[in-house]
Amino acid sequence: MLALSKTATAQGMPPITYAFWQTLIAGLLLLGRSHSLRPMVHKPLVIYFLISGLTGIALPNVIAFYLVNRLGTGFTGIMYALPPIFTFVMSIAIGLEKNNWRRLTGLTIAVLACAWIIIQRHSGMSESPVYWYALGLLIPLALSIGNVYRSVAWPAHTSPITLAAGTLLTCAVILGVYAKSAQTPLLSAEFDRDLWKVVVLQGE
Repeated sequence: MLALSKTATAQGMPPITYAFWQTLIAGLLLLGRSHSLRPMVHKPLVIYFLISGLTGIALPNVIAFYLVNRLGTGFTGIMYALPPIFTFVMSIAIGLEKNNWRRLTGLTIAVLACAWIIIQRHSGMSESPVYWYALGLLIPLALSIGNVYRSVAWPAHTSPITLAAGTLLTCAVILGVYAKSAQTPLLSAEFDRDLWKVVVLQGE
């Protein structure tokens, strides 16, 4: 995902635009498999789609697509390795998980090992502003919030495909509205055929 997004954003597609098309295409494909739009319009599901879409897709992906050309795929990728430890700590804090120090220690060692590898391979990291790295931490934070939310708010009697399609399509609507309000183009003559191939590949 990060490699393709780096290719697309490096060719001039804004991160918001790329995230919009990625989620829209994926959502439409899953909607086609679910064969029904009706179950998605119930109010409890719409609320679920909004929160799950923002925390699990929109916010982390847009930040990642923004940072990948500034900090590289290595550092941005390591942010996707952090949610397990963030999720575990949050679950302990709100009582969903028991305090398992062995699991916490194992997750911490794994994350530190990944971070060490990235730092060793990217000696120029210190040249980038600190706030970009702080922004990157919002990726695992948002994903972890989404993980915890889904574990307590998972709708009963609803198929996973319906939930995934609804979440993706709601996310696409949010991103589209934001793009329009920020005057970010969703379509442009500058987006050539090769760029659209990358977008479609990502969506699929």
